Amino acid sequence: MTSQEIIDWVTHAARAKHQGDAIARITIAHLKPTAEEVVYEHEFDKETDVPEAAKFIDERLRGDAKGLASPTVQRYRLRAFYGAQEMARDTKTATLNAHLGEPQAADSEPANQQGLVAQSMRHTEVSVKIGLGATADVLDHYREIMRAQAHRIDELEGTHLETLRLMEELQSQKHLRELATDQAVLEEKRKDELFSKIMVMIPTLVNKVAGAPMLPAAQNPETEIVKSLLGTLRPEQLQSLGAVLDPAQMMAVLQLWEVARAQAQAAAQGAPQKAA
Repeated sequence: MTSQEIIDWVTHAARAKHQGDAIARITIAHLKPTAEEVVYEHEFDKETDVPEAAKFIDERLRGDAKGLASPTVQRYRLRAFYGAQEMARDTKTATLNAHLGEPQAADSEPANQQGLVAQSMRHTEVSVKIGLGATADVLDHYREIMRAQAHRIDELEGTHLETLRLMEELQSQKHLRELATDQAVLEEKRKDELFSKIMVMIPTLVNKVAGAPMLPAAQNPETEIVKSLLGTLRPEQLQSLGAVLDPAQMMAVLQLWEVARAQAQAAAQGAPQKAA
């Protein structure tokens, strides 16, 4: 105990009352392994200067501790007695160094059953506190790790969702590009088919409107073969072709068929005249 702690206790005990009784005296008992010995008594009355008495008791306590050489640690018990019957109502135990008269940091219990139990309880308390402190540090460490992992998981989930959104957007743009490409291909194919049909029909229409062959076909073996083939077709064969050809193609075939028939008839009529 420090001097201030002893002075504070004495001051408080001297000014306190128990059931209306004022303090009568304070005793200082030296605690030995097997017994205790009262080494000082201080009487109190109404005229006692309490602060001076507290300082005196502290000095007397420390003086007695310094006067003892062995053992090094000395233990004392202070008792406050109140009223005419002088009943002990308050006690205080002080541990001091015998050489310095100062508080002993590493307190030592007496070598008896009571001292060993107290020492064991004190050591158990320290061990439990150390274990609980280490466990708390481990829990705090794992709690910090879990907090960091949760934050990282939130970041990764956000990144994953953003990636999925971008993939869906890119997939949609790809489908739109494919549709636009297919539409352009179909448009070009339709134009080519329409142009080819118009080119087939133009000579026939021009010659028909003019009433004379204004756009004669080139005379080549392939054309002659086609004309010969069309000239040999019978009407029922032409009807069979109508089931597989579209109107424009059928019109071109009929025009070619009529031209081939007319040329065949003209050739047949011109042959007898040359013979005559």
